[in-house]
Amino acid sequence: MSTAHEPQDTITKHPVATLLIDTEHGDRIGYVMGHEGPYVQLRPPGGGTEWDASPDRLRPADAKEALRARLTERNREGRLMATPPTADRSPSPECALAENPGYEHLHTSCRQTTDIPLPHAVGILLQPRCGCTCHSRRKVGQS
Repeated sequence: MSTAHEPQDTITKHPVATLLIDTEHGDRIGYVMGHEGPYVQLRPPGGGTEWDASPDRLRPADAKEALRARLTERNREGRLMATPPTADRSPSPECALAENPGYEHLHTSCRQTTDIPLPHAVGILLQPRCGCTCHSRRKVGQS
């Protein structure tokens, strides 16, 4: 039996992780993160601050918009993976030997002045740059 005082829950709840377009906020695209009161909480692809959207001003993302969202996420992942590690770098063999008396001249023989990435890989180094402090005292490419 239905009464006139039933809670108004006629608005369809969008499932979490659904990609939607918020037409109220300039066609902003976002994933459903949850529901808070009458609003749907959305987060932009690739991360960011959630915002509240009115359910009646949302529409599903079309194929082109979904592709744009996936591309945004991939680009963000690539930038995160390309961030150099914060771990201490060890010196090259030349610079390690140059720490000993009589071998100081070997610092100029070190060629590991830049990171060498593994071809066709993101965020993986084939050869990390030398961690010796002498490279900050001399210019790269100087022999």
